Amino acid sequence: MFQRQERDHFMRSQRSFSRVNPLLILLGGALVFFGVFFLPMVHGNGGGSATIAVSEWTVANFFFRYVFPPAAVLLALPLLLVLFVVGASVASFFRELSPGMLRWRRNAAIAGLVIQGLPGFFMSVIYSFAIPPLLGAGFYLELTGFALMIFSASLKRSPRHNLEKRPHMSLIDREVAENTPSSLTGYAGDTSLGMNGKADTPAYLITMYKGIGDAIAFGLSAIDQIIQNVPSAGGKIDVLCNHIQAEIFEHDPRVNRLFRASESLFKRPEVTNWLQGVIPDTETSELVRFFRNRNYTAVFPGMILPGFYSRLRVPVMSPNWLELGKNLLALRVQQDVPMHKIARRMVNRYFGNKSPLHALSDEIPLYLSSEQIQNAAEVVRDITKRSTVPHERARVLVVATDTTSVVTRPPIALLAASISQALRQCPELVVCILQGYTDASAALKLHEALKPEYDGRVFLMPAQPKAKLLDVAAFIDQADIFVTGDTGLMHLAATFKKVSEDDSTRYYPTNGVNIIALFGGTNPGLYGYRERTTILGSGRKEQVAFKPGIAKETYNPRGKNLFDHISPQQLTEAILSQGVDKPTPSLVGFSEKNRPGGRCHPERSEGSRAAPHGDPSLRSG
Repeated sequence: MFQRQERDHFMRSQRSFSRVNPLLILLGGALVFFGVFFLPMVHGNGGGSATIAVSEWTVANFFFRYVFPPAAVLLALPLLLVLFVVGASVASFFRELSPGMLRWRRNAAIAGLVIQGLPGFFMSVIYSFAIPPLLGAGFYLELTGFALMIFSASLKRSPRHNLEKRPHMSLIDREVAENTPSSLTGYAGDTSLGMNGKADTPAYLITMYKGIGDAIAFGLSAIDQIIQNVPSAGGKIDVLCNHIQAEIFEHDPRVNRLFRASESLFKRPEVTNWLQGVIPDTETSELVRFFRNRNYTAVFPGMILPGFYSRLRVPVMSPNWLELGKNLLALRVQQDVPMHKIARRMVNRYFGNKSPLHALSDEIPLYLSSEQIQNAAEVVRDITKRSTVPHERARVLVVATDTTSVVTRPPIALLAASISQALRQCPELVVCILQGYTDASAALKLHEALKPEYDGRVFLMPAQPKAKLLDVAAFIDQADIFVTGDTGLMHLAATFKKVSEDDSTRYYPTNGVNIIALFGGTNPGLYGYRERTTILGSGRKEQVAFKPGIAKETYNPRGKNLFDHISPQQLTEAILSQGVDKPTPSLVGFSEKNRPGGRCHPERSEGSRAAPHGDPSLRSG
């Protein structure tokens, strides 16, 4: 019954779209024709009055008779393109347009705007003999009409022949990939059972941008802060994320439902996202309707979708815009305003909690399974046994060579020189290199640079099968030192690992890895974790600029090395100075007898990597 109702609603929305879209295009065409024939294109005629109103038709006739006849054809061409676009839209009332015809219709509208804008402006300059010309209302109305046609022609809907196959919304994937735990729910077809068989009790919705760091700094931080304000909210929080981020929440008992959005929601440009909800497409309308029916108490806006949130008709945990502006100015003078604390303060503002920024927690809980911890401990143990270093004295350094951007990716030359020196000065050091997937060759290059001299102490993790995020997080947690750039793995490593109380196990996280984060172009005051990591590279001038300091995605360094302010010696000293006795909450239970000690010559106990059940004080969760 539910599915049939949703299907009928979907079909009604498609029919509504098929009517409204051509009507908007017809309106745009009418604006163009009205501007051409009834309103002035320019004022002035180059020799007479500077205020005389001249229509586009008069300008075209002047060029045809006295200047350059083909130029007049250019001014007539936009009218022909309008006729084509309008004709195709009228035809869509009676039959489905093919994908090719839809592209032609959009491209014709774009061509009309370009021709009307550029040659039209140039001809206005020549006719009025003025720079800039005094353009009339007709010129601007024609541009508006073409812009409206382009916008309407760019809106997409699911084709009719797919209605039977896709009766539900396409912004949420109903299907879950094979071997994915049942905690990943799709559309509302599963309304009674969700994560680990829990009843569906939605109260809050968390959204976030597409990155791993966004899922942690915004998603996990917002969840934790909501529960700090309302302890009863645990298990009542829904999360909207992509399929990669969903892995992070896989074992989180605080989450009610995970909704994995299709990639189309995350691949849109930010400007397009701003328009969603103002004039929503079919997919966005369905998504809004679905979430509105879940009757949330409030939503955390981790994605920039103002129109989307307004249509949900629920309170939004918005920031204090004045405070946010002050935070941006503080970043300009290299003060720390961590992103995860900004997220927490947004939540606090909704609940009326006025705690200052410095009083907010740096601890971001991340839930792992005991099996993941056990497997990670066994992998680390296997690496140390295979190495040429005595197993009981080995210290494991894990290094991440890859990030999604050259702005945050440390050069291989820097890593190779510094880690080589650390291996030379610390005979107990064993290096494990994680695979990369954006620059897949980076890990191999570092391995090739280190292996000849330190064979038996340098290991390269296999690229396949690709490990899940929580498996990598558990592996890093079992290491002694982790060297990374500003990447998603840095955010994962900086979290406080926990195990659910329902997970009966002998294995718990150590939360003891020493993290060394290298910052190139991005701002460590915003993206870093000074309480949890050793940050190298603060103070570079690019870091205080908006691009790449805050927004790295569109920044082009043009071949510039954004890590040349970090010397290999700095990184070497940071590695050698990292002791195993870390001041983290999870190590409170170590006695002086079994606490790992020393900086280059640790005395490690066998049970210090994965805390055994025999010592419950080591449990971090």
